[in-house]
Amino acid sequence: MVEVLERATITTDAEEQLVVFKLGDESYGVSIEAVNTIIRLPDITAVPNAPTYVKGVINLRGLIVPVISLRSRFGLGETESTKATRVVVVENEGRKRALMVDELLGKEEVVIKNLGGMQDVPGVAGGTILGDGRVGLILDLAGVISSSAE
Repeated sequence: MVEVLERATITTDAEEQLVVFKLGDESYGVSIEAVNTIIRLPDITAVPNAPTYVKGVINLRGLIVPVISLRSRFGLGETESTKATRVVVVENEGRKRALMVDELLGKEEVVIKNLGGMQDVPGVAGGTILGDGRVGLILDLAGVISSSAE
């Protein structure tokens, strides 16, 4: 399976079920095991002095959860949210975070591969070939959520 090092890095090919989503024209995935729930974009309460990629917090069934804009986190530029915008709530190391994505594509079982010498890409643990033949990047949740509204 996936060998865990200091940060999540794919060292060998591994099969995994992913929740796949889009940011702009690119596809990304996160392990289905890390996904707590997927919801439509709720009202977000802004948090003063938070990093620019932290859009604020939401009330998720009585729990206050920080919302991370993956577009902002990866430097892809902000766009207006649409009806397709979703929030993927993930849990990593006992902490929940809500990840804003442009569009949910679904669930896929894939073979995850390492990035061939690109192990130092922050927030990315590996890649895969999706069912449509495109490359999808696999998120390293620890790298994505590090220092986000500790």
